[in-house]
Parts: sequence; C-alpha cells; structure tokens
Amino acid sequence: MKNCFPKIEKRIENENPEVQWAMNFTAGWIGVYEKKFRQDCVALGERTGLYSKAAGKFYGDFLRERIFDPLGMTTAMVISEADIVPNRAAGYDLVDGELKNQEWVSPSINTTADGSLYMTALDMAKWEAGLNAQKLLKKESYEMMWSPVKLNDGSTHPYGFGWRIDAVQDHKILAHDGNWQGFSATIKRYPEQKIAVIPKKNQYPKNCYQNNGILPAGTELKTNSGR
Repeated sequence: MKNCFPKIEKRIENENPEVQWAMNFTAGWIGVYEKKFRQDCVALGERTGLYSKAAGKFYGDFLRERIFDPLGMTTAMVISEADIVPNRAAGYDLVDGELKNQEWVSPSINTTADGSLYMTALDMAKWEAGLNAQKLLKKESYEMMWSPVKLNDGSTHPYGFGWRIDAVQDHKILAHDGNWQGFSATIKRYPEQKIAVIPKKNQYPKNCYQNNGILPAGTELKTNSGR
C-alpha cells in the first residue's frame, strides 16, 4: 500500500474520469491506514475533484443551489471537519461488544457524493416530500430513475439511478441504505401509498433495520386518508 499512493499521484491526472474517480477513492483509503499520506491524500482530492470540474463549482454549493434551497432544507450541508455544526452527532463502531469512536476518513472523501451529508430528520422529511411532489426534475427523469436498468443482454436488474427497486405484498418499494464512518441509515419509500420509512443510527456496522421490507408481514399499507 505504501508504494501505491505515489503511483496514483503521478498518473491520476492523465487518466479518464472513471479511472480518476477510482484512483481518488483508493487514495482516500490509503490515507485511512497510512497516516503519513493523509495530508497528501487530502490535497490530491482537492486538486482532482471530478464533480467540481464538471459542474464548475463545489459539489456542496451545487446541492445548495439545486436541491437544499428549493426544498427549504436549512440544515443540510456537506460534511466539514472544521465547521462548528450545532447538535452534530458522533459516529461509533461496536468492536468486540465495546463502543469505539469512528475510524478516521480523509476529508476529501467526505466532500464527494457518497455518505457525505449532514442534515436533521426534518430536512430529510423535506427531501422525501420533494421526491413525492417531483419538484426538482422532469417527470420523465423520475420515471427513469425509478425503473430497473436494462442490461446488454436485454434483461433487467432491479436497480435504478441510486435506488433499489423491490416489492412487498405487491406494493412497489424504492430503497437505498448504507453505512459510513460510524453511521447507518436506510430509506424505504412506498410511492403508491406516499409512505416513507427512514431510520438512522450513529453506530456501525449494525444496520438500523431488521429486513428489506421493514414492515412486518401482514401489514396493511394505508395513509391517513385511507389511500
């Protein structure tokens, strides 16, 4: 591993965007385990951040302009190690039955589009409401995002653009879950009933849900209006 980072640093800017992303991600994890490379990993991520190149601005500024402000999400922000964030929760690992602080993660990784946001439960609810109202994208874009991907052999796979597509009791489910730096979260959306379940937990690796359906067998899906 110690010989890998210098090679990444030397070659990354000559590679295509897909390879650059993978090299940046690998460099971030090198920084986790090799302390002497951490500052270099941060500098590399800042210099070769692919999203900022494509959008012409910092990823967090783009989210603020296109998503957070239009939906009234006032607390949502990209992770910052330096900023004072009111009521910031700490993440923990459970190691041999004992709680430990989260592992160090390169700040450059925490400014990319994977596990890199802080927000309150209220802002998460505002985001879900925005999805239900389809406020941010064209209808066709949502349909594409929530449709199974078509593979080269003509078959489909139950995954859209960042959403796993499933069903319980013939009810469609749109879902995503993940764990990162001492936190675990999942979202299960039942779009036909306009119901969403979004548990969060500041402990890794224990998942914050019991099964893919979340709702137990036999549960009748209804809203307050009876729909």
